[in-house]
Amino acid sequence: MIFPKVVEVGHDQCFIVVKRQELKQRNPDNPNEVLEPVPGVFDYWILDTTTPIAHGPFTLEEYTVKRTELGVPESIVLKDVYEYRK
Repeated sequence: MIFPKVVEVGHDQCFIVVKRQELKQRNPDNPNEVLEPVPGVFDYWILDTTTPIAHGPFTLEEYTVKRTELGVPESIVLKDVYEYRK
């Protein structure tokens, strides 16, 4: 099982783009254990809010191609989720 953690997000009124980091358990026998991030392991999603359809998970390359295919505006940029608190 892959446990995701959203680390970056961007949006407008039609699309939400998301970058997730994979999480893992140190000890699979302990379901209550705190999960830890897997360094450098990410996937990407595009949510079309007008249909609504979720596209993903993608590698960075697949995500870039799908953004173009769906017409996701370049003005939508992925931003660290903690930036939204400011």
